[in-house]
Amino acid sequence: MLVVAEKFLAMGREMTEAMRPDQLQELLRLLTRTVANSMRSVKVLVENGCGTDALKIARTMFETAVTVHYLHSHPEFVQDFVDFLWVKRKKHHDYLRNFVPKEAERLDPAFVAEMIAEYDRVKPRFIDVRQKVRASWHKGDRRDMARKIAAEGMYGGMYPILSSLTHMDMLGLVFATGKNEDVELAPSEANLTLALQMAITTYAMALTAWDEIGKCGMGDRLQAVFSEFTKINLP
Repeated sequence: MLVVAEKFLAMGREMTEAMRPDQLQELLRLLTRTVANSMRSVKVLVENGCGTDALKIARTMFETAVTVHYLHSHPEFVQDFVDFLWVKRKKHHDYLRNFVPKEAERLDPAFVAEMIAEYDRVKPRFIDVRQKVRASWHKGDRRDMARKIAAEGMYGGMYPILSSLTHMDMLGLVFATGKNEDVELAPSEANLTLALQMAITTYAMALTAWDEIGKCGMGDRLQAVFSEFTKINLP
C-alpha cells in the first residue's frame, strides 16, 4: 500500500501544481494540497510505526475531502467558507482580551479595526435560530455535508472511529490498544494498515473531486491506481 500511496502523491503533486485564476478552483486546489500534505504525513508515520497517530491525521483528511466535494457541488456557499475567517478571528481576539489582555494589546490597531469591520459585515450571515453566531461556516454538521455529497456511508464507516481517537474517549482507547490489550509505545504495528487504508481512500476521494473541478484529465489514471489499491485490500 505504501507504493500506492506514493503513486497518488505523485499524481496529486502534478494535478495541483498550477495556480488557478478562478476563486472557487483556487480555493479547492489549496484545500486539496493540504490533503496531499496530510497523506505524506500519514505515510511517514506509518513507515515509522505510528499508526494510531496517523489515523488522527486521516480524520482531518476526510473532513477536508468532504469540504472539497461539498463546495464543488454547492458553490453558493464558497463566500461563507471564506468569510467565516472573520468570525474565527473575532472569537480569538475576544479570547485574548478576556484571558491574555497583554497579547491583545500587542496587535496592530489597524488590523483590529479591519477585523471588527469585517466581522460586523459578515456576522448577519452566520446568525442561528437562537440569534447567536454559529460555530461553523456551514449550517449543518459534517454528517449533513457528507450526506449531501453521497458520502454518508464513508462518514459512518470512518468518522466516528477517527473522532474518538482524536478526542480519546473509550472507543478511541479501544482502537489505540494493541493485540496485548495495552497501548503500545511507538514504534508498533498497531493500526498501520487501517491508517493507510483510510488515508488513501480519503485522498483518492479528494483527488477525484479536484480532477473534475480543475479539469485535470487524470480520471483514468486515478481509477487505475485506485483499482490497484482495491485489489490489495480484497479479503
